[in-house]
Amino acid sequence: MATMNQPTRTAWTLALLGVIPFLGLGTAAAVGTMEITPEAAREVLSLYGAVIVAFLAGARWGAASAGARASDGVLVLSNLFPLAAWAALALAGVGSAVALGALGLCLLAQLAWDWPVSAPGYRRLRLTATVGAVGGLALGLISGL
Repeated sequence: MATMNQPTRTAWTLALLGVIPFLGLGTAAAVGTMEITPEAAREVLSLYGAVIVAFLAGARWGAASAGARASDGVLVLSNLFPLAAWAALALAGVGSAVALGALGLCLLAQLAWDWPVSAPGYRRLRLTATVGAVGGLALGLISGL
C-alpha cells in the first residue's frame, strides 16, 4: 500500500495532468492560437488557478480535520488562500497580470506552509506540480504586461 511517503502512480498522474492546463493556457496566452486568443487564455488560466488554490486549501483542511482535534488556526488559515484568490480575480480582474501573479504567490505560499508537515514523497509531488503551475501562470502574466 502506497502512502504519501511514496505517492502512488495515480497520485503522480493526477498531479501532472493538473499541470497541463497551466502550461497549455500559459503557452496559449504567450503565443496565441487560432482556437483561443491570449486574453481568453489568461482568463481561463486565472479561473483554473483559483480552482486549484481552493482545492489545495481544501486538502489542507481535510488533513487538519483528520486528526483527533482539528487545529482552529489551520482551519482558519486554510480559508485565506481561496479568499485571496477570489479577491485577486474580483479586484484586479479575471485574467489580469495582477491576478495571475497573486495566484502564483498563493500557490507558493501554500507549498511553503504545507512543506514542514508533509511527508517527503508528497513534498516532491507538490514541488513538481507547483513549479509547473507557477511556470504556466508566469507565462500568462508576462504575456499580459
